[in-house]
Amino acid sequence: MTTTYTRLKEHLEAHIYKRGQYKGDAPADYSRRASNSFRVRKFVSGDAFGVKKHNANLITAYPNGDIVLHCDGWGKSVTTGQAMNYALSKFGAAPMGFGSGKFMGMSQLFLSLPAGRVMYYDGIRLNEAGEVISELKPFLRKQIDKVKVKALNEGMAESGFKDVFRLLHGTVTLADVRCTSRPPPIVEMLTSKEHAEHWPTVVAQAAFFNHSRWNMPNVEGTGAETWARVMNAAKSNMYEVVETDITKIGEMKWK
Repeated sequence: MTTTYTRLKEHLEAHIYKRGQYKGDAPADYSRRASNSFRVRKFVSGDAFGVKKHNANLITAYPNGDIVLHCDGWGKSVTTGQAMNYALSKFGAAPMGFGSGKFMGMSQLFLSLPAGRVMYYDGIRLNEAGEVISELKPFLRKQIDKVKVKALNEGMAESGFKDVFRLLHGTVTLADVRCTSRPPPIVEMLTSKEHAEHWPTVVAQAAFFNHSRWNMPNVEGTGAETWARVMNAAKSNMYEVVETDITKIGEMKWK
């Protein structure tokens, strides 16, 4: 039976380094034999073969066909991700790949397997058919905290900022972009009438959003555009990451 274990064993026997610092290992990509940071090796402890990238044992393959994947916390590194994807596509007994993509508002690591995409995590274990046999972890979702948004809206209504926004937008000038004193955090500023002196600066910075001291063109936004930029700034720290109940996305079609 062909497994990742047997493929790595055969690869090591065919391309082994016979001398030098990495004697006994083999280049994972034999076309780049000098790239010795990415190697196939026989592990000293236990009957296992693996693929190593720097200090990370990307793949550990066992005689029964199981494999364990581990990026050592570097899964979002471009070079580590490329190495993992190459190793899985070359040595995996089943069609599989590794990558990152934006799901539900945030970038997440995933494995592409015959049954679909699953959330990747260090230590995930698969069998020879490319099925996850360790815990399936849910994908995450980045979402706005509705409680904080409600408090912001109520605070702006109470402070009067909402009522005077249109007036401010129609009267601010480029001179109002520069702060005359250190402003408080934007949410505190917009929800307290005690900080009304800073409101023209907030609106001007959102309206003349392309202004800079290097004489870039000054672009004045419409009222709706300016309001959206103010709200984006105020809500920038109001997002939370929550677990979903989704552990698999789609069914992959392999050529």
